[in-house]
Amino acid sequence: IASFNAALTRDAPGALIDDLRGGDDPHAMAIAEIIQSVRPDILLINELDRDAAGAGAALFSRLYLGVGQNGQDAIDYPHMLAPPVNTGVGSGQDLDGDGGIGGPGDAWGFGAFAGQYGMAIFSLWPVDTGAMRAFQTLPWRAMPGNLLDAPDPGGAPLTGPGGFYGAEAAEALRLSSKTHLDLPVIVGDAVIHVLVAHPTPPGFDGREDRNG
Repeated sequence: IASFNAALTRDAPGALIDDLRGGDDPHAMAIAEIIQSVRPDILLINELDRDAAGAGAALFSRLYLGVGQNGQDAIDYPHMLAPPVNTGVGSGQDLDGDGGIGGPGDAWGFGAFAGQYGMAIFSLWPVDTGAMRAFQTLPWRAMPGNLLDAPDPGGAPLTGPGGFYGAEAAEALRLSSKTHLDLPVIVGDAVIHVLVAHPTPPGFDGREDRNG
């Protein structure tokens, strides 16, 4: 099982599909070469722009992983999943505190369009999608033991008086910046639960340390 932040992302919806379509995108070829060298049975690629039809992930699988790169053997993943994510999905609230509503900072997860910085799972083994659990929309406050109201460690508090988030935003804020998945993968007679996530790093935070 491997996880790979591939940086297969663009600034506009559909742009990644356009770049992958010819099978000759240098960055995608380099990513595919590494994957073909490591050859994981189950692969999570983070930062692969998602489209509703899964066309970007399918193109990468067919034209890059499915073609030998720089002397490596091609690898075919018969099972693929590109789940919905929170990036670029508008919240309708001023989550970034800039006084306006709209734009990447006010999406449930930072993104210029729905699915930017998405994820895809590729597997040699079948995935029991009927038993899969997704927590994309789980409110942060509903998470047992959450730290949303934790004492301020020296920066700006997240909630409460003077908090980074107002009361309305704090109630609705989603736990996942992309999504969390419990993905049952059937390996022979066993089921492996792959727990999938791609949190936003705190390097993008201010004093409020919200991603931290």
